[in-house]
Amino acid sequence: MAGDTPLHKAVMNHSEPEESLEITRLLISAGADPRIVNRLKQRPMDVTDPKDSQVRRLLLQATLAFNMPHQQAVYEDGDDYSSD
Repeated sequence: MAGDTPLHKAVMNHSEPEESLEITRLLISAGADPRIVNRLKQRPMDVTDPKDSQVRRLLLQATLAFNMPHQQAVYEDGDDYSSD
């Protein structure tokens, strides 16, 4: 879709959920912002399969980390998704 970020494209890969999760994890750890919207005003969370709880949880954690820029956020998988 027009205006999709690499993160949008990663979470739309419904045919390979494990691959989608790993790419999403890599993009977020590299600083991809899950709050960016495409031309239809959709965030990556909006185009994620509602049944894909792992990717949705990862996006939510990353969004929370971006919203807390002065705090370090470390999650249950041990990764640091803070924007600092």
